[in-house]
Amino acid sequence: MKVFIPIETNDVNSEISSFFCKSKYFLLKDLENDTFEIIENNFSSENRGIKVANMAIDKKIDFVILKNIGPRGFNIFKNANVKIYLVKDMLVNMALELLKDGKLEELKEIKSNCSCKSN
Repeated sequence: MKVFIPIETNDVNSEISSFFCKSKYFLLKDLENDTFEIIENNFSSENRGIKVANMAIDKKIDFVILKNIGPRGFNIFKNANVKIYLVKDMLVNMALELLKDGKLEELKEIKSNCSCKSN
């Protein structure tokens, strides 16, 4: 089972990033093998949320944990049968523990209007 998480810094102990598409880094964690990869976000500003979501799906993820998601990203993940979990401010390790313990609530419908446009 693989989890994809936007992170603030290039560190497995990072805080989860506030913006999925604007995150500088992403953590890809394989829960079965207890391995991880940190991926740099090299996508340009145009449609980067869609590009990031598709890249994550290409990595065969099962879950995504994030703070915000827009309607397009939500639909991309849902259509790929990726479970989406929204969290508040927290470190990656805490979110992973909550996921393993079954204490995160899956997002079943979009509640955000985040468009993740460039500033």
